[in-house]
Amino acid sequence: MVHAQVFGLVADMAPMTKFFDKKLEEELGTGAALQIAGMAAELGARIETYNALQKANGMPTLDEEWEEAEDYVRQMVARGEARREDYPDLFEDEIPDAEGE
Repeated sequence: MVHAQVFGLVADMAPMTKFFDKKLEEELGTGAALQIAGMAAELGARIETYNALQKANGMPTLDEEWEEAEDYVRQMVARGEARREDYPDLFEDEIPDAEGE
């Protein structure tokens, strides 16, 4: 059983290489890093499938939905309904750094 699991991991490693993180390997061990890389690769494949289905049905992809959400937040900020500081990831280049003040 263990050999089958190991050989299964080796066979599935090709798509995982872009998700494998050496820092995680150092902190958690090789087995855990491989499991995380495998989950990340599976998630990536599922997202690609979802996006393909969305496109085939004339619906927006996740990236397109995210862009719409960002535009909506930017409009809220422009109207004074929200603050840039509430969305640091969206406005990270526009918010003064606390250390730089």
